[in-house]
Amino acid sequence: MWVVISLSQSFASQLRDYRNEKKLTQDDLARAIDRNKMSISMFERGTNAPPRGELLEKIIAALSLSESEADNLRYLSAKERNELPNGLEDYFFSTEVIMTFIKAAKSIGLKEEGWISLLKQICEE
Repeated sequence: MWVVISLSQSFASQLRDYRNEKKLTQDDLARAIDRNKMSISMFERGTNAPPRGELLEKIIAALSLSESEADNLRYLSAKERNELPNGLEDYFFSTEVIMTFIKAAKSIGLKEEGWISLLKQICEE
């Protein structure tokens, strides 16, 4: 079963919320990922671009996030960087049909309800 990610929070506020939920200080998280407290502070204030790749995965591991929480954080990081979420690049660029599909959806003005309907159809097959 697929869960549609619908987040109105920024990466910064979501990271802070997850850290607080885990009852970790900025120092605790910084030590767990071999960074300094200032790095965490800057991520949580949104003054640094969200981390990606190995650093993002270290944060996810240090926070012991569920798969759904980890996907949310990856999505927010990618969204704020205007990138595809980690792990989707190879698939996205593996065939031109994916880009054609997205361009077709854009040309007809497909909105969220339409995407959800398509997702349901795909998951039923």
